[in-house]
Amino acid sequence: MQTLSLNGPWKMYYGPEIPGKSNPETLEDAILADYTSIPATVPCEAQRALVEAGLYPDPFVDENLYHFRKLEFYRFFFTRTFDYTPFDEPGRIVLQFDGLDTLATVFLNDQIVGTADNMLISHTFDVTDTIIPGKNTLTVRLDSAINSLRDKDIAIAVHGCEQFGEQVLLRKPGHSFGWDIAPRLVTAGIWRDVTLKLLPETRITQAYFHTTHADQNRAHLRLKYTLTTNDLFLEDLTLAVTGVCGESQFSFECKVVSFTGQVHFSVENPQLWFPVGYGSPNLYSVTLALKKGQVTLYTEQLRIGIRTVKLDAVFKKGDEGRFTLYVNNTPIFVKGSNWVPLDAFHSRDLERTEKAIELLYDCGCNTVRCWGGNVYESDLFFDLCDEKGLLVWQDFSMGCGIYPRDEAFRKTLAKEAESVVKRLRNHASLVLWCGDNENDCAYFWAGQTHPHSRNNPLTRQVIPDVLADHDPYRPYIPSSPYLTLDMQSDTDGPEQHSWGPRDYFKGDFYRNIDAHFISEIGYHGCPTPESLAKFIPKDQLHNRRGTAWTTHNTDYRESGVPRGYDRIELMEKQVDCLFGNAPKELPSFALASQFTQAEAKKFFIETARILKPRRMGLIWWNLLDCWPQISDAVVDYYFNKKIAYEYITRSQAPVCLLCAEEKNNCHQVILANDGNQSGWAVYKITNAETGELIASGSAYTEANVNLPLCQIPAAAKGETIFYRLTVDVNGIVAENHYVSFHAPLNFDRYAKVYHNTLKTL
Repeated sequence: MQTLSLNGPWKMYYGPEIPGKSNPETLEDAILADYTSIPATVPCEAQRALVEAGLYPDPFVDENLYHFRKLEFYRFFFTRTFDYTPFDEPGRIVLQFDGLDTLATVFLNDQIVGTADNMLISHTFDVTDTIIPGKNTLTVRLDSAINSLRDKDIAIAVHGCEQFGEQVLLRKPGHSFGWDIAPRLVTAGIWRDVTLKLLPETRITQAYFHTTHADQNRAHLRLKYTLTTNDLFLEDLTLAVTGVCGESQFSFECKVVSFTGQVHFSVENPQLWFPVGYGSPNLYSVTLALKKGQVTLYTEQLRIGIRTVKLDAVFKKGDEGRFTLYVNNTPIFVKGSNWVPLDAFHSRDLERTEKAIELLYDCGCNTVRCWGGNVYESDLFFDLCDEKGLLVWQDFSMGCGIYPRDEAFRKTLAKEAESVVKRLRNHASLVLWCGDNENDCAYFWAGQTHPHSRNNPLTRQVIPDVLADHDPYRPYIPSSPYLTLDMQSDTDGPEQHSWGPRDYFKGDFYRNIDAHFISEIGYHGCPTPESLAKFIPKDQLHNRRGTAWTTHNTDYRESGVPRGYDRIELMEKQVDCLFGNAPKELPSFALASQFTQAEAKKFFIETARILKPRRMGLIWWNLLDCWPQISDAVVDYYFNKKIAYEYITRSQAPVCLLCAEEKNNCHQVILANDGNQSGWAVYKITNAETGELIASGSAYTEANVNLPLCQIPAAAKGETIFYRLTVDVNGIVAENHYVSFHAPLNFDRYAKVYHNTLKTL
């Protein structure tokens, strides 16, 4: 397909959008109205362009964020010229915007060629009759999304998360209006690529592969396709398909007799796609060629993984419930992280994607949950997940709110869902669609228990209808957590978000979680003083009650309404729970906080693994910050790893030693195996401080099965024992540790053991 990138240098004009007045409609109007102009490099947000031009301070530093509030009420024009040399084959010429934020009117050569009102999907406009050879002028007007709500008739029950209701009324990611993990930055701009494309007259418009059965001997697949052509009688048209993965190949050719078709085919001795730890993420390079006789009219290439996926879920309370994901009929113990915005300025997402995926993969995750307060991630993200064998749970972009149910919103959501589903459905890594994040809970929190509120039509009708049409075979759940009509609490189902009081991580709440699957759970960890110094001014750096700390808490001061909980206070109390008293000096406090977070997340993960198969997964919150802040992330915005990252990496090793909590003055040692490795395990348990041998031996470990090994002494009250746990399976050595103690721990002693032993495991 012939294309021309329109990324790069643009010019931006901006000015306040005045209610009740005539505001500039065209670029010429904006110039006559003396709108200010600056250079802008697309992709970018208007706010980012203003920072890069030196006109606004960096919103990620100090309290500069609040300077950007007034820009929510501005109108922006992005414009550029480009030279067009006519493409050398017939077809329709389109402009494709992969990200328009948000209320956009697109002009080409002073003619309106399209409009958009959804930041979350791509928009394509036919410009065949508007574009001219030579110089063309492209302009995008972006109206104030916030101003668009001034005269809107808003249903009284509709509300969003935090203090701002706009979140549920505009198709922007929810976090951009302010969240406890993200700043309020209501942006406008062209945040993804802009491309001029030629759509050939004859082309494949859809190709959808689905594996109906797969084992090591044979796989059965279905290809559904649609096409368009100007061939008058569809004579002598064929579709040739080839796929290659190493030495495994398949190929077939079928006659085209309609604009839509279906082909069933088999692959002998297929190279199956598995998640990391359970096999190789094999991908087939597939070529589809549309031919007339011996002449190839159009080709398309994509990659597919041959695999089946099933969710075995029973949405009942307690032991009656169940939530297990199967890939190729293998039960998968899910170890993953919630994926939140990569950057509060989404135009920077792409440059952070590969590094973030590497972090996810390197710490032993096999799953990533794309959280519903975010944008839908890029093709690069899904390509990398395919390649690395990372399972993707994808929320539709709604979260923690009660959204409109009117016909207009239903149509908007259906269009969005269709766009997203069509773009992502061929990715082997994508194993679960979810209607939203915590919207079922939002009704419950608001006290709405009537059937009409529990049967949310957006996730019980609109999205399922889209999936039935465009991706009917992949598992789907309406909400996370999903509340059925007979559930009275957001902790009644098998899949839960286990936040609780955020107190001592071994307290009653965390020890008594009865979930079969935990899809959110987190604990705070302070960034290092070096990272803090990048965004907290020097005169406030050591004052955790300072306004800069509060801003990066993240608590949006301008709302005038406190959140109801303070992350910094929670973090301090969590440190108090583990060490008795939080250190006063910043370096020691940050270290103590990171120790606390690390031990907490280690406990959550290892408890879940020990409870397998009753509990079949845990997705912790979260990997990486989208701006500099105090949070649950285990890697800060600057890509500096907290200590929790080290501990999680060891706790998520496919085969490792774990210790259960004390029972009858002992700890049961368990050889956890989450994967496809079998073999003899040679293990050793020593005192991490003295080196004394506590236990050793060997045992045969079966793939994907936990094995109790031995018992070791629990610390008496007032004592602490640091255990070092080592196991070698088939030459692969996994190290771990366990601290047997009764809170509080001695901070200085813990720090010494960490620096002498635990840090270097």
